[in-house]
Amino acid sequence: MSKHYIPNYGLYGESRQSAAAVGIHIEEIEERSRGQNWVIKPHRHGKLFQVLCIFDGEATVKLDENRYQIDGWSLVTIPIGVVHGFSFKPDSQGVVVTLSEETLGSINQLQDAEYLRPVLENAAVLDMNAAADQREQLQNYLALMRQEFTAANDDKFISLLLLVNLLLITIKRQVDYQAMGTAAAPAHLKAFDAFRRLIEKHFREHWQVADYATALNVSTSTLNRMCHERFGSSAKSIIVARVISEAKRRLVYTQQSLDQIAYYLGYKDPAYFSRVFKKMENLSPGEYRRLIPSAP
Repeated sequence: MSKHYIPNYGLYGESRQSAAAVGIHIEEIEERSRGQNWVIKPHRHGKLFQVLCIFDGEATVKLDENRYQIDGWSLVTIPIGVVHGFSFKPDSQGVVVTLSEETLGSINQLQDAEYLRPVLENAAVLDMNAAADQREQLQNYLALMRQEFTAANDDKFISLLLLVNLLLITIKRQVDYQAMGTAAAPAHLKAFDAFRRLIEKHFREHWQVADYATALNVSTSTLNRMCHERFGSSAKSIIVARVISEAKRRLVYTQQSLDQIAYYLGYKDPAYFSRVFKKMENLSPGEYRRLIPSAP
């Protein structure tokens, strides 16, 4: 699959740039798939995590090099960068929940960031047909999320964030219960997991690509090749994107000054931080804070 072009979308069929505007998005499966003859071609998201909740229907699911057949109540988790595609039986029913990188950062602030890592970093297909209690919980959370998403309520992002956290915790429990790890992960996927964990640990220290490569015991060229194949970006771009993602989260969801954010992110010169941010986003940090609302 790596030899073929894999589109890197915001939401399926939309430009990559649209991903930056998505905090929490919820839609019925048919909203996007019916117009595509119920087929979503293989693609990936550079900045979005998704959960597909199928209540009724059948589908063929492709996650990277793996293919699954699902029937009835199922969950599919799709981490950032994972190539995925679907072929649904017409009139399948379910919901797709999409979360931006900034939203994932906010969710990880609600508990130990390591707790949800198995869900956020590993693609999984979970058969929920025999899990009646968990299905009821998930349906309640999803109904409340859908209601909150479409309403014009004050502080609805906070409400949605808490509901999403409950959704992910329930999925984490099901992952643990079903022990989906039936085989060892391929070496390149383990390397990606390790790379992302190192970024989370060291992005404020401004490690260079060579530092990460050394820690992973690979060459810089190998690391860059893996990143291009998986994410369509260089290792440096992924590292900088994590810094900018944290900056954006703090600009929108905290009252910290620009200088405080720059220092928190390891920049000794706030002006240099502003230049880096503007180069990446085509907006200064101050402009971004003024233009981007704190709720979707």
